[in-house]
Amino acid sequence: KRTGLEPQVLSYATQRHRLLGLVSTAFALHFTGERVLQMTRELRDKVQAGDASSMQYVHGVLCGLKAICTRVCTDGIEECRKCCGGMGYLLASGLPELLGHALQYATAEGDNYVMAQQSSRFLLKVLQQTQGGDKSGAV
Repeated sequence: KRTGLEPQVLSYATQRHRLLGLVSTAFALHFTGERVLQMTRELRDKVQAGDASSMQYVHGVLCGLKAICTRVCTDGIEECRKCCGGMGYLLASGLPELLGHALQYATAEGDNYVMAQQSSRFLLKVLQQTQGGDKSGAV
């Protein structure tokens, strides 16, 4: 039955498949962000009490997450734009503005390549300690 309205993007199974994966990723990133917020609060409390032992761990986690999350976010917005076809370019879709805001995070607060390198350096340090038999947990 034709109503004269253009079908919504989610009316198409292929587009729905592409977009719902991004929705699940968004939920995963949301709950990861909640945990990171908790970690930073715990770190702040420990540092105020004079214990900075977990600072390297939190730094390593945050560097890696920043690099991954900003990449996943910008790639996801671009995928949404593609799913919308030509309409995705329209300002009315909200996607060009959203992408413009998201793209800055790849370099704001540290370039993603540098963040990934810092996280990798942390992981290699942990690996070396683990292989060296250091079970102290100190990083």
